[in-house]
Amino acid sequence: KFRQYQKEGNTEDMLKYIYKTNGKEILQFLPMMDITNESKDESISTKLREEGNVFFRRKKLQEALKKYNECIFSSPHPKLSFKEIDKKMYTPLAMGYGNRSAVLLQLKEYELCICDIDRSLNLCNSKITQFKLEERKVKCLIGIERYQEAQELLKTCKLLLNTLQLEEKVKECYRNALSKLLQQCAQGIKRGTFHSQNKKQKSKYDEIKYADASASFSNDDLIFTYNNPTPPSLDDEPNPTIPAFSCTLKLQYSSDQGKYVVATRDIKPGEVIAVETPYTSCIDPEEPNSPLSFCTFCLARCAAPIPCWECTNVVFCNEECRSKGWDTFHMKECPVYSQLNETAFIKAYRIIAGQSVEELKDFVSKLHNEEQRSPLEQMFNEDQIYDSHSYRSVYFLEDNIQTVTTEVLIRSAFKALMLTQLLIKSNRYFIANAGDKYVLNEEDVIFIGSLFIRHILGTKYNSFKILETHAIDNKSNLSKKLVGVGSGTYVAESLFNHSCIPSAMILFYKNVGVCRSSQFIPSGSQVYVSYAKKYYQEPDRSIRRKKLYDDWCFNCSCDACESDCRLSYSDVKESLNLFTVSKLRTKDRRVSRNNLERTASLKLELDTLGKRNQSLVMRWVNCPCSYENNDLDLVMESIEFFDRFV
Repeated sequence: KFRQYQKEGNTEDMLKYIYKTNGKEILQFLPMMDITNESKDESISTKLREEGNVFFRRKKLQEALKKYNECIFSSPHPKLSFKEIDKKMYTPLAMGYGNRSAVLLQLKEYELCICDIDRSLNLCNSKITQFKLEERKVKCLIGIERYQEAQELLKTCKLLLNTLQLEEKVKECYRNALSKLLQQCAQGIKRGTFHSQNKKQKSKYDEIKYADASASFSNDDLIFTYNNPTPPSLDDEPNPTIPAFSCTLKLQYSSDQGKYVVATRDIKPGEVIAVETPYTSCIDPEEPNSPLSFCTFCLARCAAPIPCWECTNVVFCNEECRSKGWDTFHMKECPVYSQLNETAFIKAYRIIAGQSVEELKDFVSKLHNEEQRSPLEQMFNEDQIYDSHSYRSVYFLEDNIQTVTTEVLIRSAFKALMLTQLLIKSNRYFIANAGDKYVLNEEDVIFIGSLFIRHILGTKYNSFKILETHAIDNKSNLSKKLVGVGSGTYVAESLFNHSCIPSAMILFYKNVGVCRSSQFIPSGSQVYVSYAKKYYQEPDRSIRRKKLYDDWCFNCSCDACESDCRLSYSDVKESLNLFTVSKLRTKDRRVSRNNLERTASLKLELDTLGKRNQSLVMRWVNCPCSYENNDLDLVMESIEFFDRFV
C-alpha cells in the first residue's frame, strides 16, 4: 500500500499509513527528545571575558577576540529591545561589547568597533566606562576620516570628564589625550580627504578577485582578513518571468529532459547570467566553528558577530539580520534548534516556519483549483512570474518522491514526524491568528508532516553547498581551496541541469548564488552547471555516475559520461604542453554563422593567443600574487576561441 502511495506521489496518505501502523511507537519516542538549549549564563560569560583579558594584555588579539565573542554569546541579553530595562542585569554583555571594541580598535576595524561601542553604551551604567568608550569612538572616527563628528564627540567627552570623580592628575592625563585627538581632527580637516579621489577605480572584475584574494590563512586567521565580497549584478536585463535569470536565459520543457535552461543569444565566458538569494539557507552544523563564525541569516563571515536574544546556538552579523532572521524563522526554531542537527532538517523546518498553518492550508486548497494546469505552469504565480521567494516556487521543486527508494521515503516520513513534533514542542508555531489557543488535532499533524516530507526531499535535490574560496600560497604556486559553509535552496538556479563538464558555474557571495558562464555558450544551447565539485573532479565515469545517482537520482548522460571522457586537472606548468591543435574548425560553433573562409587568419589568431597565454602563465608561475584586469580578458578571449573553433 505504501508503494502505491509512492507511485501516486501522495505524501499525505503515506504519512497517514505510517502514523496508523507505527503511531504508538512514534508517539512514545518523540516526547523523549531533549530540546534543552544552552542558556545564557552570567558566570560563564564573566569567566570567558577574564580569559579574553589575559590574551589581550599579552597582545594575542586572535585569542582575545574569540573569548570576547564567546563571552557575548553567553551573556544574558535583553529581549528584543534595549528600552526600559535594568541595565545592571546586563553588565556582562556591556563589558563584553566594550572589551571586544578594544580589540577591534587595535585591528583598525573602525566600523565594527563603533558598532560595539554603541552597543555597550546602550547598556552602560558607569560614567567612567562611558567616557572611555566615547574616547575610543573618537579614535575610530578619526581612523575613518570623519573628523567633524569626532570634533563634536570630543566636546561631549570634555563635559563628561569634568563630572567624573577622579584625581586631578588622572583628569589631566585624559585632558592631554583629548587635546591630541583634537589636534588630529584639525589636521585632518585641513588636509581634507581629496586624496580619496585619486584612489584606484574599481574594476568590473574586483568581485572575482576579491573572493579569491585572501592570502594563505588558516580558518581562524580569516576572521581578521576575509571580507565578504559584494555580489555582482546581472550582465544583462532580468528575464521578465524568472527575475533571478538574465534575459540571456529561458526555461524550456520536454518529456524526456523535463525542465531545462537554454541560451537566448551567444553568451561569452565570464558573463553573469543568474543572481539569486536562496529561498532558505543555513549554516552546516557539522562544519567546525561555522555556526558561531557565520551569520545564520545571510551566511556572512562575522569578525564580530552578535548573539541571538535567547540561545547560544546561532549568531548574526548585525541587528538588521538578527531582526529579519528572528521574524522569518528563528523565533520558531530557537527553542528546539539543538535538535536540528542536519542541514536538511534546518531548511525544511525554516520553510514551514515561514508560513502559518492557515496560510499553508489556504495554499494547498487553492491547488485543487489548478489541477488542469501543467506542472510547469503551476510553478508560476498569477502574474506568470517564477518568484524565488514565493512558497509556490519551493512547493513545486522536484522532490523525486516517485523515484527514490522506499527505504529513503520511509526514513523521510519518520523525520517529517519528528520535525512536526519539534514544531509542537517549540510552542511558537501552532498559534491561532487572533492569538487564541490553537486546538491541534491529528489532521494537522498529518498535514504538516506531509509537507515536511515534500520539503525534506525537495531541499535535498534542489540545494547547493555554499562554499568560500580561500587562496593558498605555497610559495612556489598559488592555488585555491573551497571551504564548506552551509547549504541553500535556490529555486531558480536549481532549474539548471547537471554536466560533468559544465558550461557555467555557481559561486557564492555570502548566501547569494551567482552563476557565471565558464565557456562560450552558443545561442539555443542548453546551459549546464555541476551540482558539486566532486563530480567534475572525479576522472572515472563509473564512480561519477554512481555518486550522481546516489545523490540526485539520475543517470548522467552528459558529453563527458556518454563519451567516457576521463576528466583530469594538471598542474599549470604541465598544461602548457598538454595538447597541440592539429586542425581548426572552418565553421563557427555558433548556430547563426556561415562557413568561415579565412582559415589562415584563424591559425594566426591561435598562434597569437598561444604566445600571450604562455607569457601570462609563466608570469603567474614565477610571481603567483601578480594579477591584472586584462589577464581575465585574455583568459575569456582564449576560452571563447577554443570553444568556437578548436
